[in-house]
Amino acid sequence: REEAKDLGELFRLDAKAEGQEVAIGGWLSAEGRATKYAPWFAVRLTRQNAAWAFARGEPFRTIASLELLGALVGVMVLLPTKLFDRAAGSTGLVTFGCATDNQGNSFLMDRLMTTKYPLGLILIELSHQLSQRRAALRAKWVPRLENEEADALTNADFRHFSKEHRIEVDLDSLPFG
Repeated sequence: REEAKDLGELFRLDAKAEGQEVAIGGWLSAEGRATKYAPWFAVRLTRQNAAWAFARGEPFRTIASLELLGALVGVMVLLPTKLFDRAAGSTGLVTFGCATDNQGNSFLMDRLMTTKYPLGLILIELSHQLSQRRAALRAKWVPRLENEEADALTNADFRHFSKEHRIEVDLDSLPFG
């Protein structure tokens, strides 16, 4: 039986919830790739495309869910299933990491358990997407100062990234399970 193949950190992500400004963003950081060559996404969340983020009043109350949504979207758009077909010559489970400045989600992804809404629903979908890739995700906490590029994406500051590498994300069109 083959051991899991660890691909290391593949992407970085962030979420923002300040007042009514809500956003997620991430970029493919695999192999120390420079941001100007990296595929990336940035999504503004609104009451139309993510009503749940506003359901408890202030969106900052759902920041853990927003960060987890960033991880889910990152997996879906930056790491398509075809990438994991015999990834790195492995016939077993593939593990990879993402970096985030939300410490709580690293514990959440290790346990894969929560009873909080909407966090639980996002976690279920993330688990489904990972199973489609025969992969496990490990979130690594990094200090905010080491996650500046992902933070910039949530603030619509795209100067570190090339427009031609942007992945446009429409949450309603993603192939959720």
